[in-house]
Amino acid sequence: MSFFKRKKTSQAEFSSTAHKSLVGRIKGYKSYTTPENRQQTDLALRKHLHLELLEVKDLFSKIKNKLMRLQILSTWPRAENISKQLDKLIWLMTAPNSDVYRHSTFFDSPRIDEWIEVNVFYILESEAILQLEEVKNEMKRILERFENGDTGMIEKEIIFLSEKIDELYTSLMDRAELIASMEIMALD
Repeated sequence: MSFFKRKKTSQAEFSSTAHKSLVGRIKGYKSYTTPENRQQTDLALRKHLHLELLEVKDLFSKIKNKLMRLQILSTWPRAENISKQLDKLIWLMTAPNSDVYRHSTFFDSPRIDEWIEVNVFYILESEAILQLEEVKNEMKRILERFENGDTGMIEKEIIFLSEKIDELYTSLMDRAELIASMEIMALD
């Protein structure tokens, strides 16, 4: 017999919590329930992520400079890949909707909830924000290690950082593809 029971959290409770967190964290973030709010919410999220990504890119340029100064050659290809991924992420956040989402009806259709559970977006976006925070914190740890002269595990840390950025890119691309898929659903 167990005295401690894990509280079961339903997906609806989790997505509601995620939505509340996003509204509290991102200026201008509302919801995806109405067409009027969808564009504003998407724009608010993309602006927030764009600013965060610019900070991350700045942190990584400092890391890259230290790698070059110390001539840790084994990290250079991975560092270049990280720079390219960050550029792709920044583009994804700043590109026109027609480039990212193609001709999606997601922002126009009043009946979007007939095609998809909008709570999925809150969960995806919360996850992406957490992933981005993890990337930023890892970069700060790496810079701190450089300051302390501790470069023994730098190769592993750069690999880990690269994997985390790839996960973030995948999450944000999944979100974009989900929105883009609405043009297909609207034809049915």
